[in-house]
Amino acid sequence: MCCTMRIFTEKNFFGECTLFVREWVKLLSENKLDEACDMLDDPEDNGRSIFWDAATMTEALLGYIGQRRMPSVSDPYRTDLGKERVSFIGCDEGNYAVDYDIPIEGEWTDLTAQFTFKRHASGLYLVLLEGLSVLN
Repeated sequence: MCCTMRIFTEKNFFGECTLFVREWVKLLSENKLDEACDMLDDPEDNGRSIFWDAATMTEALLGYIGQRRMPSVSDPYRTDLGKERVSFIGCDEGNYAVDYDIPIEGEWTDLTAQFTFKRHASGLYLVLLEGLSVLN
């Protein structure tokens, strides 16, 4: 992972963030876990944050299935986007929490990737993955 702040335009912020997350999930669907993790920025070292790499990503995905086999994450572009669930929650100072349900084996699931799009003083954004969990 790295620190590669990104530009998201104010005019199309939600659309650009959704595309970013779709591309991230697409990498998961191609088993390119290292590349998916490289898209993320490093969180603050506060003792609670997860520094994502292929091993932690694998562990999180295996935890969803609860078995020893890796779930087959689907390419969101090849899944019914009409059923896609993405939620934006505005926070302070232009930051957003973004929840995105991950498709597995061609179906949208309750496994949710939780991101923070954190606005920097420069106007650029850090993209942090807070976790993968089942949300109701």
